[in-house]
Amino acid sequence: MPNNVIAAGWIIFGSLFFSATGAMIKALEGNISTWQILLIRQLVMLAFLIPLFRTYGWAAYQSHSPKLQFVRIALATVTLLCMFWSVSKMPLADNTVLAFSKVFFVTLLAALVLKEKIGVRRISALAVGFIGVLLIMNPKGGIPLLYTSVALLGAATAAGAMIVIKQLSKHDEPKKLVLYQATFVGLIALIPAVMTWQTPTLKQALLLVGIGATSYVGQIANVTGYKYGDAAVIAPMDYFRLLGAVAFGYWFFDEIPRGVTWAGAALIIGASLYTIYREMRLKQSN
Repeated sequence: MPNNVIAAGWIIFGSLFFSATGAMIKALEGNISTWQILLIRQLVMLAFLIPLFRTYGWAAYQSHSPKLQFVRIALATVTLLCMFWSVSKMPLADNTVLAFSKVFFVTLLAALVLKEKIGVRRISALAVGFIGVLLIMNPKGGIPLLYTSVALLGAATAAGAMIVIKQLSKHDEPKKLVLYQATFVGLIALIPAVMTWQTPTLKQALLLVGIGATSYVGQIANVTGYKYGDAAVIAPMDYFRLLGAVAFGYWFFDEIPRGVTWAGAALIIGASLYTIYREMRLKQSN
């Protein structure tokens, strides 16, 4: 049986580390290529997983569903590239709010793939949430549509990856899921990273290692959360990331969220909280 309380705790914990990841990527100021950031991130994550490999050897790569693993890797690669590129171009708060739209994609995919039931009220909540997304994406707000569109694409592929994680975690332990991603996304990034390589300064090197470390902790927490909880219920817990994004954006980049950012966030978060409420009511009536 799902334990959504424990799962929510893991998602909240992971979201705080993902906030730090975004801030460090932005701090690189676009001076290091997205592919290079991605490669080093994966290498650092692999370093954390050395004990797992020592314990299991090559058996650590055994999976009940290799095909699903590679679907997840493809989705994760697109998600990470979109996230890394867009966060370097946009205010942290706006980028984070758009990333929240993955909740709605998760809900839709959970209904289609996992056969989780969604009613008219939850569909209405999805519509309200997407109005919030449109507010953020309005090009008249000062952020080019290309940047917001890439961020939204990353949210959609992240939702797909979450649904796949839900399926994989029924049989594969969280660390194995992270090992697969760290290894094969790194292999995908290897050649483009070498072609665009720039020797980092000491500050940049520390930031690159920090991105890998915080990503590892966030990934473990995220995968564990989806192992224990219902996808459509626990995804909104990631909204705690907005607090970190606002704080980091203000302290390190002098960013003050726009009024439309708060309005969009209110609609998206409000719609998701209603989704959680409806899910709890449905469970109580069953």
